[in-house]
Amino acid sequence: IQHYPEVKPAQGSGILEPYDVAAWSLPLMMGVKAEKVILQQVERATFVSRQELAWPAGGTDRKSKYYSASPRLNNTSALVNAMWKAGGKVYTSQDGMVLFESHNELLAAASRLHVPLAAYTDLPQDAKPLKPVRVGLYKPFVASMDEGWTRFVLEQYGFNLKNIDNSQMKAGSLEKSFDAIILPDVDRDVIVDGRPRAGNGEFGGAFEEFPPEYSGGIGREGEKALREFVEKGGTLITLARSSELIGEEFNLPVRNVLARAKDADFNCPGSLLRVYVDNKHPVGYGMPEEAAVFVDKPIAFQTSSPTPDIQRNVLAWYPTDEKDILLSGWIHGADKLTRKAAAVSFSKSKGKIVMFGFRVQHRAQTEGTFKLLFNAILWAGM
Repeated sequence: IQHYPEVKPAQGSGILEPYDVAAWSLPLMMGVKAEKVILQQVERATFVSRQELAWPAGGTDRKSKYYSASPRLNNTSALVNAMWKAGGKVYTSQDGMVLFESHNELLAAASRLHVPLAAYTDLPQDAKPLKPVRVGLYKPFVASMDEGWTRFVLEQYGFNLKNIDNSQMKAGSLEKSFDAIILPDVDRDVIVDGRPRAGNGEFGGAFEEFPPEYSGGIGREGEKALREFVEKGGTLITLARSSELIGEEFNLPVRNVLARAKDADFNCPGSLLRVYVDNKHPVGYGMPEEAAVFVDKPIAFQTSSPTPDIQRNVLAWYPTDEKDILLSGWIHGADKLTRKAAAVSFSKSKGKIVMFGFRVQHRAQTEGTFKLLFNAILWAGM
């Protein structure tokens, strides 16, 4: 643990030094519980610098017919993907435990990924097969940094991933190629029309037209194709702003209560906020009951009673007291988040929709919430 000296505000500023904010934020983003302490000189004198740390051991020395891995580890998802590619069989239990049938590549892969395994002679009674998931990630013609970071994270963990462009989306029959589709953090106008709405500060108030073959969005045909994808059993996952498309087009009992909020009412320019997680739900498997999420958009969901054909679940929600919301950074209007949902899911027809009001994979930094995205994908294979 590196020591950080006591922080004092810059003269007259009342603002903490940037490195202190970074030092406090990093473990929170990685899902590590951290506590700031001031150490005396006599305590610091006993410190020994550690240049190298041993990785946790993975695999097991025991030979068995089945093995289990903890759902808490991000690399458990990587091991699932590795076994699918090798032709192995994977199962999951009702408490989120991931189980593998013995395979000649399993122990070596678990060791390489530092995933400990426990041996089982038989599968638990509640174990069900987990089928391989084909993942599609929408890539608009308008450059999307979030699409790139999402693709990077999923590739690092071995997901079976392909990009979807506008023409493929419009063509429909998406269920023939994909089991789960992810819409990155992109405005609805960019997804549907291929251009940002007027006054979008992200593009500096100006937008240069592309050649015709690289213009436009998914249009009404693409929206219809996504609805049909869900109706036929697909899982649709939205990150932050792309939830606008779902709220308007899928007729779900959910709305963003901050959709029209001004900066004077709510402003969170990129901070870590506390949420509580339903870790009994498949999307929350392996998550702690409390997590730090990165928020930089005015998005907070409010749901209402669904119709009989829709099952609604609140996956993550903000505290009831605004004083408990901010963990690191700065926020104005925290009271607008109290008793609101940060992530929700809906089961409709044969399919599922998962809506994250924040970027679970923000710039490949928020390892503490990667599991939510990985679980949403694996839910498509349950």
